[in-house]
Amino acid sequence: SRSKWNWSRALCLFVIACFVLVLILKNENLKKCLKSVTAEKSNGEIFNERRILILYSPDNQEYENLVHVFASSLKALQLDVVLDQWHRVKISEMSPVPWYHQEKRLVLEKQGLIILLFSEGAKERYMAWQ
Repeated sequence: SRSKWNWSRALCLFVIACFVLVLILKNENLKKCLKSVTAEKSNGEIFNERRILILYSPDNQEYENLVHVFASSLKALQLDVVLDQWHRVKISEMSPVPWYHQEKRLVLEKQGLIILLFSEGAKERYMAWQ
């Protein structure tokens, strides 16, 4: 009786060890595959020059500068970044709401992203409004 349990335990441990080994091997192969795919491509090819619309609350100049640095960092990755600071002439020609709706439509057409950044001031105003 005890012998059966020992064999069962040994068999269970063997199956678990095989399963873990398979997971490790698959993980290593996956890492190699990802490295080979991404190593040969530029950022533009990896991100497919995805369009990103950044919306934020312009509370103060420091916060706007921080948003600008963030947007510039994304642009350096060859993403198509849209930030109101870079489109002030167009916004003044169209007015803000139509400009926003146009940019939102373009982002959705290109399967891009809309990033909303909330400052502490925006959070406080929201909590007071609520």
